Amino acid sequence: MTKTQISCSNPQAQLALITQQKAQLERLSILLDEAFVIPLLGVRIGWDAIIGLLPVVGDGAGAILSSYFVYKAVRFRLPMRTIMRMIFNIGFELIIGLLPLVGDVLDVAWKANRRNYRLIERHFQGQERELRATLQQEGLLDGALGANANIEKLGTNHQTLDAGLAIMIIALLSLCSLLAYWLMGYLDLEFIH
Repeated sequence: MTKTQISCSNPQAQLALITQQKAQLERLSILLDEAFVIPLLGVRIGWDAIIGLLPVVGDGAGAILSSYFVYKAVRFRLPMRTIMRMIFNIGFELIIGLLPLVGDVLDVAWKANRRNYRLIERHFQGQERELRATLQQEGLLDGALGANANIEKLGTNHQTLDAGLAIMIIALLSLCSLLAYWLMGYLDLEFIH
C-alpha cells in the first residue's frame, strides 16, 4: 500500500470508505457547480457561480467552499502535484471571477469543483481496482460496501495537521482575493463588480 492511499487493514472497510468519500465529494461538486439548469440555455450552474455574483465577497466565499476539496486531498495524502493542480483550479476560478460578467461566465464554464472532484476520483480508481481484486480473491466482494462500522475511526491520526494546512490554504486564497481587489482598485481599474 502506498502512502497516498486511505490506510486501513480491512479491505472491505477501506473500499467502503473510498466509496463513501467519493459519493460525498461528488454530491458537493455537483451542488457547487451543476445543481441548476438555466432555462432555454441548458447550461448547468451551481451555488459557486451564484455566490460569485456577489460583489467583492462572492468569489472569495466560493474559493473557501471550493478549498474543502483541497482539504480532503491533503487528508487522503494525494500527491502534492495533484493538490497543486487543485489549488490552481480554485485560484484560476477566483481570479477570473474578478472580471464582471465575463468572469462570471468563465466561472460557470471552468467548474473548478468538478475538476477537483475528478482529480480525487482518478486518484482512487487504481486503489479501488486493487481492493476489489483482493476482495474477489477472498470471496468477500458482496459485503464490501456494507462494512461501515469502523469508517469513522479511519484516517483520524493527522486531523489536526490536515485542518491546519486546510486553514492556511483557505487564508492564502482569501488573501489573494483581497490583494487582487486592492490592486485593481489601486490601479483604478473600473471593471470590478
